[in-house]
Amino acid sequence: MSSGDWLRRAQEFLEEAENAFQRGRYWFACFNAHQAAEFF
Repeated sequence: MSSGDWLRRAQEFLEEAENAFQRGRYWFACFNAHQAAEFF
């Protein structure tokens, strides 16, 4: 996986975290935010 792929995957996790937060699914927002942080 290239560095660009890695950053795109991190961005996808971050977007999912934001979407989950907006829907009130806080546990899922936390999970996705953590995944994004590991990729960044």
